[in-house]
Amino acid sequence: AKGTSTGDAVFDPWEQAKQYDRSEAYVRCWVPELRDLPSGQAHWPPAGSHYPSPLAEYAFQYPEASKRVRTSDKEANVSRAEDVEHS
Repeated sequence: AKGTSTGDAVFDPWEQAKQYDRSEAYVRCWVPELRDLPSGQAHWPPAGSHYPSPLAEYAFQYPEASKRVRTSDKEANVSRAEDVEHS
């Protein structure tokens, strides 16, 4: 995932799954509702499975979350610069 200079990041959960849990072993271990789904469905459970629907639509929320991270990073940089000036 891409991060800002302070290490903040907005992670794409499906990209993380593709990179780090291709076999679905991790998610199946820690989310029991997904253990019995067919291969290839544990990261994106189909409607009607025993797993609840997402609380937020990632594609819709990403731009706002990314904007907030960039804004907080800029504010943090200003705050650090002010701290240096006053010391």
